[in-house]
Amino acid sequence: MTAGVRVWLVALPLCVGALAAGTGAAFAQAADAPCDVSARPGVWREVKAEGVTLIYAPTPAPIPLDRHFEIDVRLCGADATALRVDAEMPLHRHGMNYRATVRRAGPGHFVATGLLFHMPGRWRVVFDVDVAGRTQRLADEVDVE
Repeated sequence: MTAGVRVWLVALPLCVGALAAGTGAAFAQAADAPCDVSARPGVWREVKAEGVTLIYAPTPAPIPLDRHFEIDVRLCGADATALRVDAEMPLHRHGMNYRATVRRAGPGHFVATGLLFHMPGRWRVVFDVDVAGRTQRLADEVDVE
């Protein structure tokens, strides 16, 4: 093995470690400021009800028609013990054909996966948030084309 190859093999893990540490720091910064919508302007949406504020962003954005998507949810100023996400079409009086799965990603941070809007039109996204021993329902309407 030549000296140049040895240096590369030793330096590669150090570079990868530095990159991972930098990414972790950026993620930690984002988690520290959960209500900062500047990271994805025009994508994050805010919903408020009775002292509870949450922001959410779909991925991909905008919400696609007839394709699965996920929603990144941040609870602002309080830590929820649980979150449930569903959606319905008020004019058609029906909901999704799929049930969303929600996982906790950190304090006040949740990710809902498995959502699918199978029809174009106005959808109401419903968030049931458990905070301080009670459930608060928040909703937002979005148009899907």
